[in-house]
Amino acid sequence: MQVYSNANEQRNNKYLASWFTRTGEKTLIETINIGSVNSKYLSSIIYSYEGEKKHCLLENQYLNNAADKFNKIFVESYSENDQKNGITIIDKDSGKIEKRVNFKNAFTSSGRQLIDHNNNLVTYGNNDLNNFPQKEAQSAIGVLNCKTYETTEYLFENEKIIFSYIHNNNIYYHGQ
Repeated sequence: MQVYSNANEQRNNKYLASWFTRTGEKTLIETINIGSVNSKYLSSIIYSYEGEKKHCLLENQYLNNAADKFNKIFVESYSENDQKNGITIIDKDSGKIEKRVNFKNAFTSSGRQLIDHNNNLVTYGNNDLNNFPQKEAQSAIGVLNCKTYETTEYLFENEKIIFSYIHNNNIYYHGQ
């Protein structure tokens, strides 16, 4: 067995922790928890692309998941800057942040999942601050169009989503 890591080659520090590693469209994506530097919390996305190793530095974001679609890396994270869960979109060619997309409800992408569905990414989350009956939604499924960056949300008032999945081109969820 041979071990390979973009992070080991990029950063010569055995103490850096990884948030997670994902494979994408001919891409190995690794995430590094750098920590607090000059009053900013830093994380790095390091990825192999077209024979090169590239990286993108993310400030004040706690990374949860990533997906690779349409020459972009979509990173689901919590941002201290806006205090919301959302999706940061990185251009793979330049390694620069293209956009940050937040759903209308801050909890919509709190489930830490990005599920590939045609031209979209599906995520879900629960409004855990509402532990008692209210008129506000208790959970949501969010859909991000990966080409236009338009979002759609489906809100559920009386259920907590445990997990969501795609079957026969439909979005399903299991709730309680």
